[in-house]
Amino acid sequence: MVDVVPKLIYWLPAYGATLAQGVGQTLVRAGVDVAGRETRGAFHALAFEQQVEVVKNDLLHHAWRRDGCVIAQGYGAYLFLHVQLHLLAFPGRLLLISPLMGCLPHEVESLSYRLPPQPSEILERASAGAFAFGERCTWLVGEHDRTAPVEYVRRLADQVRQEPEVIKGEGHTINANWLDWRVSQWLAEQGVSLADDHADG
Repeated sequence: MVDVVPKLIYWLPAYGATLAQGVGQTLVRAGVDVAGRETRGAFHALAFEQQVEVVKNDLLHHAWRRDGCVIAQGYGAYLFLHVQLHLLAFPGRLLLISPLMGCLPHEVESLSYRLPPQPSEILERASAGAFAFGERCTWLVGEHDRTAPVEYVRRLADQVRQEPEVIKGEGHTINANWLDWRVSQWLAEQGVSLADDHADG
């Protein structure tokens, strides 16, 4: 049963994406108010610690309550997870899509892709069982995602006895049509109905 239908969703898109792109289009169709941050412009120019602080303040203002709703993707999810490191477990409803997790300390030198700032902190805390995390989280990750590997996502999800949804055949960028469908489904689970774009008449 839905507690309260959300009127606002806090949305953290992937690195360089706008609030209106991808999942943002689904949110527009849902007719909900959207707040969030794009890793562009003035926000992009901030140091990583400042980005985390800005997002933390946003979340405390807009969403850090039981009826709060957050969707975060890629680097946006990485920012959310770093905020979560400094707060009690998020009490609201959370959808994480291809969440960047960083890496373990011994892997830093061996990885070929560019790592985000403070790459080991999330997984170190998760490995120590010291990561506070809410129980109402949905995790979506591509089967072949190399920058958000399934085993890393499972490591954090296991802390709250959750199992990520692994999308077969997909990498870090999940098929846009499937993602639109799945986010629409998740929104419906929160009590948000979308207009049928394909309805006759």
